[in-house]
Formats: sequence, C-alpha cells, structure tokens
Amino acid sequence: QQYSVDVRSERVTPERLARLIESEADVLHFAGHHDEHGLECKDGYLDLDSVQNAGLRAAFLNGCGTESQARKLVERGALAAVGTTRDVRDATASEVGRQWSSLVSVGWSIQRALRVSAEDLSAYAVYGAGDRTLCQSDAGVPPRTIDRDGDLEVDYRPPRKPGWEFAHSLS
Repeated sequence: QQYSVDVRSERVTPERLARLIESEADVLHFAGHHDEHGLECKDGYLDLDSVQNAGLRAAFLNGCGTESQARKLVERGALAAVGTTRDVRDATASEVGRQWSSLVSVGWSIQRALRVSAEDLSAYAVYGAGDRTLCQSDAGVPPRTIDRDGDLEVDYRPPRKPGWEFAHSLS
C-alpha cells in the first residue's frame, strides 16, 4: 500500500504550524527547538495552549523538553504524541525521529517504534494511545522483532537518508 508523504524541511510560522496541528494529517514530526515559550518557529513560538483542537492523529515533537507540548496535543484530540523529557542532542534526535517515522509508516505501533529507535528511552515520553498503529504494512503485519534475553533484534531497519522530516500524511 502506498502512502502520501508530505515532507517539509523548512521553518514554519507559528500560524502554519498551528494549521498543520489542526489538520487531519496522520503524523506530524516536528524537528526543532523548544523552550519555555513553546515550539520555536520562524518569526516566533507556538505554545499548544493556543491551539483549540488537534486534528492530526499522532505527533513526534522532537525538540528539547517537549513533553508538556506532547501532553497538550493529546488533551486537544490527538490519538498519541511523543515528546522529550529533557535536552536531546541534534544528531540523536534526528536519528531517532527518522527511524521512528520509518517504522510507524510500515505498521509499527507508536510506542514499539520508539522502543526500537531510541537507545535511551528515558529521554522520551509517549502520551495517549501509544499502542496504536497508524497504518498497516504491505505484508499485513509489521516487520518482526525478536526479543532475546532482553535485547531487541529487528529484522527490518529503515533506510538512512540525510535531512529530517517535518510533516507526514499517511492516508
């Protein structure tokens, strides 16, 4: 099954980011900075207190300390959201986000994809229905994992591509 993916590697205004959150996109992957003012955008910040309804199904807010914003997304209607519990290095955030996005797009649950993608799970928090999947793989089941003595081996590893994802629409 093919999915439409809208990838943007641009800094957006707070208004544009709010429209993306209110849209019916399946997944929003925000890769950027966050501080006490909210998610850093071009020309300002977006604090999700200013968003009335989240129309998207899930989000990965991949910036330092975004867990409060992730929680707000779920409170406003998103099925699930991933946030960070503390500062994360750019290279780590980019790799985790890229792998998470790839795994979710082939049928992995939000939580399971994070468990495989992040070496340090304490840096991330999932709010809402993390056990849900957003799509189904071509085979009908996601690529399998094998748990041996507490170590998770994955038969599928997503391709590594330079850059970062911003918004995904999987429908």
